[in-house]
Parts: sequence; structure tokens; C-alpha cells
Amino acid sequence: MSAISVNNVTFKYHRNNVLDNFCAQVNAGEIYALLGPSGGGKTTLLRLILGRMNVQHGVIEVFGQQPGASNRRISYMPQNSALCMQFTVEQTLQYFMHIYRISSAEFSNRYTKLQKLLELPENECVINSLSGGQLRRLSLACALLNNPTMVILDEPTVGIDLLIIHNIWKYLNMRCRDGLTILFVTHYIEEATNAHKVGLMRNGRLLAEENPRKMIDRFKETSLENPIVSAYSKPMDTKPTPLLETLMFNLWIIMILIKRNLLKYSHMNCALICILLPATQVVIYCLVYSRPLIEITAAVYNEERPLMGEPSGYSTELLDSLVPVERHVIRPVLYPTLTAAIEAVTNGSAVGAIWFKANYSDSLDERLDAPMGADLDPDTIDTGSVHTYVDNSHIMFGQAFQHSLSESLLRLLAGLTRDRNGPNIEIPIRVEKTRNTEGLLIKDTGLSANLIFYIYLSQMILSSLVLTQERKDGLFERSLIAGVAHHLVVLSHLCTNFMIALV
Repeated sequence: MSAISVNNVTFKYHRNNVLDNFCAQVNAGEIYALLGPSGGGKTTLLRLILGRMNVQHGVIEVFGQQPGASNRRISYMPQNSALCMQFTVEQTLQYFMHIYRISSAEFSNRYTKLQKLLELPENECVINSLSGGQLRRLSLACALLNNPTMVILDEPTVGIDLLIIHNIWKYLNMRCRDGLTILFVTHYIEEATNAHKVGLMRNGRLLAEENPRKMIDRFKETSLENPIVSAYSKPMDTKPTPLLETLMFNLWIIMILIKRNLLKYSHMNCALICILLPATQVVIYCLVYSRPLIEITAAVYNEERPLMGEPSGYSTELLDSLVPVERHVIRPVLYPTLTAAIEAVTNGSAVGAIWFKANYSDSLDERLDAPMGADLDPDTIDTGSVHTYVDNSHIMFGQAFQHSLSESLLRLLAGLTRDRNGPNIEIPIRVEKTRNTEGLLIKDTGLSANLIFYIYLSQMILSSLVLTQERKDGLFERSLIAGVAHHLVVLSHLCTNFMIALV
């Protein structure tokens, strides 16, 4: 029975043929070694077998199925360790135990055998403290943990002691007699002698495929370099999985990924970003914005100030409802003459001057009551306008002054036009005054929004760092090959970030 069948596969990057009418067969229960120099197309071939890339021309079948259709019974050991460097040995093995859904009793039995075979480090050892050989042995243990039907190995014995290498191949040959299929990449011709069949690959073509000893004798002058391999495939039951079982499995995977994320965050220095960045930004924000609103003095000369007992005019209503702008609030100060008000602006005592002419309210009413397009007396237009004098030497204060006055006037006019039902009627004016700004700080209204923003930003940074590091280390792709779907990875990070935000 053919475990992997590659028939007339051609694959191009741009205009370059990476695979050129490539054909190969890997039988079930045999060890197949793939040899070839770097740049020969091995990585592309294995990614096509794994379903990580789509075939352009030709056909690839893995146990009679399309590449990538059978994930749960295939294990993959990449060239790099592809492990979480912040985990301990025990946490690493338990992560793959949960991914493969192995029971605790079965895990204990398999771990004991692998511990004896590979001489694994102590459970409490952190991954980033292990030597290169220890990392390779632990990575191989993760690949063999689920008793796969097929295992794909990339440089499986680099940096491992000769005695352990001998035991590994003895164990793998024993497993092959029980039906295990092994596809491995190596540049050691001596190691290829452990295979039942060797494929020699160069420039996207299979030059030979036969017994390794015959091939070594035949191609002993061939120059070989370190290959780069990425492959996986596993047989799966082709029966459709019930929806409830699929949902429960996805929920289980999300819980395992959340646990992994939390463990990883707890071992990463960058996890402090989730706490320190929002806290630091809140402190800085409060220090900057804890001052009260800045008052801007406006010199006011009002010629229509009402006498005692008379109702106030629109000018008084407008001055009482000046709108604060950002961190600035206008404080009107009455002056007895227009000259004195303008002088206050000139000498810097006020940012601007406001002049209401006599009969301002009457003229404004006349302008509002006039039909659309009516010709009004220029004196009425002039009297019904607010005259301002602005000191623009301080552009921020000057703009705040003009903005506040404009916004306040628009609100006043909006109220007048909304309540005006017809001409020549007395209209009750109600102007809602702005909120009392005494003792009010900017941080009191903006702190929540800033805190939420920086929590979101910090978690986005942390998730990006974790995903980038996992992709760089190879753990991301190794998890995908083990059966973890992309959307489950995204959901796990969303749930993890939500839990951290609640804390």
C-alpha cells in the first residue's frame, strides 16, 4: 500500500521550476530517506505533501487522500526545535498530550518508554536551558508521543550522541514492523543506510529511488548539503465527524491553547507590557491632564446690558453659556468702554474682546424673523452681529476663544430657530448653561477611554509578539500539523486577552 504518492508534480515560483515532473512513492510501513542539496526543492515538496501549499500540476495523495486531509495521526519533527522556549519539559509534553487528546494513564506509559529511549531531561528543566542535543531528543519525543501512523522527521539525529542514535533507529525499525511509515530528510549518507528506500533529489527532479546501500555505491561522489524539510501527513477516518463532537473538540483545543498562552505569558518578560503599559500611560495621562481647565479671559463691552428688573438679552444668555474647548474655558470680564476692552487685548490682559452693540437682541430677532432672501438694513445686520477682537499671538488661546464663541452662538441660534413658530410673537428663550467646570479635571472624562485604548494596544502587541515568536520557532506550524486550526488559534488569543483585561 502506498502511503505517499507523488505523480508528475510540477511547481513554479514565478518562472523558476522548483519541481519538474517529480514522481515518488513511499510505501506504508517503510523508512524513506530523502537526500539532496539545499535549493533542490525538498522543502517545497514536503510542504505540498503536508498541504501547506497547493499543487499546481500533478497529483499528490497521502494514504489515498488529499494532502492535509489527515492530520491527527501524523507527527512532524522539524529541523529546528519548534517548541515553546519558556515551557518546562513537563509542560511541553503535556501540551502535545492535550493536543493529541491522550489520556493521563496512556501518557504516563508512553512517557516512561520515551524517557528511557531518549534519556530526556528532568521535568522541571526549562526548554531554553537545554543543549542542542537535548532539544532534538525532546522534539523527537513530542513527535512519537501519539503513536502516529506516519512520522516525518527533518534532521532527527543532529547533535545526539551515537549510542542514543543507535537506540532511536533500533526503536524506529521495530515500530516500522508494526506499520509505522517514516519519511525523513538528512544529509548524512551513513544515516540514510537505516532506510528501506532512498530518494536522491536535485534541481526539482528525482534522480534515483532505490535501496540505500546500492544508491551509496552508485552515487558516492554526489555532493550533499543540509536540506530543509517541512512535512506532515496522517491517516484519518474518512467518516464525517458529528457536529457536536467537532464543536466539543474545538472547545477542547481552545482551552488547551488558552492554557498554553497563559503559561507562555507568565514566562515572558514582555508579558509585563499587559500590566505596565496601561498603568504607565494612566499615570502619565493623569500627570499631564490633572490640572483644572485653563481660563481664558475675554474682555466684554456690552451696550445692551439690561436695567434692574428687566429681562436679560441674547448677549447675556450667550455669555452665560460659553462652551469650554478642550482644556480651555472662556471667562468673560465686563469693561465700561470699548476702548478699555480693546486695550485689555492689546496689553495681554485678555485673549479677545467681544462687543455687543445696543439693541443687539432686537436686531438679531429681526434677522431671524426676516423671510429667506429679504433685504435687510445694513445697520440691522451690523447691530445683530457679535463683534470680536482676537489676539492671535498665542494661536492656541486665540483658536480656543474663537471656537468657544462660535459654538456657543450656534447653540443659541439653534434654540431660537427651533422654538420660533412665526413672526412677530414673543418667544420664551431657554438656554442650557454648560456644566459647571469648577473642580472638573480633563482626566475625569477621558481616563476610561485612554485606559481601554492602552489595554487593547498592549494586548495586541503581546499577541503579535507571541505569534511572531511561535512562527519563527516553528511551533505555530507544528501545532497546525498536529490538528490545530487557524481560527482556533485566533479565538484562543481573544479569550486569553479578555481574561487578562478582566484581571
